[in-house]
Amino acid sequence: MPATYLELLTQMQEQGLESLKAVQSAYIQSLTSAKEMVEKLPTAAQLPTIPGVPTIAELTELNTQFVDKVVAQQKAYAKQIADVFTPVV
Repeated sequence: MPATYLELLTQMQEQGLESLKAVQSAYIQSLTSAKEMVEKLPTAAQLPTIPGVPTIAELTELNTQFVDKVVAQQKAYAKQIADVFTPVV
């Protein structure tokens, strides 16, 4: 059992992340299986591409970069708030 409130929060966060990883892994496995089944069909169709429309990988990278920037901004903002409430020694 955690000794402090921060240890309890850390433990809960880690458990949450592990649960998220497990769900994501199961979802990826199911998508991979579905893809493999479709690829085995005699008339497996390719998704059409449209010139100028980004790929899923490109959109994922763009959105991931944006999320990283948002998290960095929120981290800086939260630290500023914490500093406001930190007693001056």
